[in-house]
Amino acid sequence: MLAPVNGEPAGAAGSGSRVYRVSELLEEVRDRLEGEYPQVVVEGEVGECTVARSGHVYFVLSDDSGDASLRAVMWRGRYARRPFDLETGRRIRCTGRLTLYPPRGAFQMDIQEFMDAGEGALARQFREVVRRLEAEGLTDPGRRRPLPHLPVRIGIVTSPDGAALRDILRVLERRFPVPVLLSPSPVQGEGAASRLCAALERLDRTGDVDVIIIGRGGGSAEDLAAFNDEALARAVASSATPIISAVGHEVDVVVTDLVADRRAATPSEAAELVMPSRAEVEERVRVLARRLGAAMRSRIERRRSMILRLDGRLPRPDRMILERRQRLDEIVARIGRAGPESRIVEGRRAVERHVERAGRIVQGRLSAARSRFAARAAALQALSPLAVLGRGYSVVQRDDGSIVRDEGQVDRGDDVTVRLMRGGLACRVRDKLGQG
Repeated sequence: MLAPVNGEPAGAAGSGSRVYRVSELLEEVRDRLEGEYPQVVVEGEVGECTVARSGHVYFVLSDDSGDASLRAVMWRGRYARRPFDLETGRRIRCTGRLTLYPPRGAFQMDIQEFMDAGEGALARQFREVVRRLEAEGLTDPGRRRPLPHLPVRIGIVTSPDGAALRDILRVLERRFPVPVLLSPSPVQGEGAASRLCAALERLDRTGDVDVIIIGRGGGSAEDLAAFNDEALARAVASSATPIISAVGHEVDVVVTDLVADRRAATPSEAAELVMPSRAEVEERVRVLARRLGAAMRSRIERRRSMILRLDGRLPRPDRMILERRQRLDEIVARIGRAGPESRIVEGRRAVERHVERAGRIVQGRLSAARSRFAARAAALQALSPLAVLGRGYSVVQRDDGSIVRDEGQVDRGDDVTVRLMRGGLACRVRDKLGQG
């Protein structure tokens, strides 16, 4: 049984031990903390920076490694004299005191002033990645593809447990529900960037979605670091499916925002960009129906006017028949006036002229053909082996029928055949005379 808070401790508390109220303990710790550290200088990167409606500024200071962070507050009056606006990822050097915020028991630094301490590691990495992507043209707005007007299926790459997924699904349900295909992945922490790459490529390969939303809710620069990864940015840029990057809050800008086909300030805005509301779709259909009706009526009127104009240009059929009959009567009358006898005589003369002309043509061609034949026959005769033999030459052949052109083709004692103009001789080689 526990004793009253201000009473004597019981049991394990021990005799003489003081029992604190929570507020008493926190006030005592705060007093000691502020006494021990009335003024300190801390250097780190700005993250999770928020300007409250009151004008006070709340942010987080973190090491380059991201392994340690310190909450900080700067009151409105001091922030009004700031040398520049605080930006996530910027490295600053702060002067202030360490204190405790009792309502939350939160350890924090009360900032009196700050100054620039150079570019932070995350900001520097961000700029280097963007510079490389810009050099390759991957951030060029001209690369961006239009989003589908009314997607049949939407792909989402995000954490299955995050608020971003719930926000997207809630907006889609309200505007125009369509099937959604989730490719889950962690969105922060060790290995998040590579897991996001794998989830995106897996969804893109399916070819079963018309558009992909990749993103997460807000957070510190360290929380959003995966979306500044160069490999993930290249995966977004090379995707075959149009992509919307929806990371963080409106003020957050990550590398995937710069290479995606569209950037959304928040996941909810991404859902609004990708899917029109049902009312918008219905109104669009009504507008298109009115335009289609007007276009069809206009086209019909144009066709009717054209038909009427063509009808006025075409002659009447009965008039065309009468004109053809009149033309036929005139031809018959001309034939009758000419008489058959004169036409027969004229035709006979024309035939005779054609026959005479054809005879001359045939005779000329026959004479030319005979001349060509005689010339070719003489040429063939001159080349004929028989003509050569007729001039006293002979042809020597071996037993296999091959012609002997050189004495080296035969040996002494070989049998050969000598072909003459008329007949031939069976001979045997007695000797070789040699060349000379």
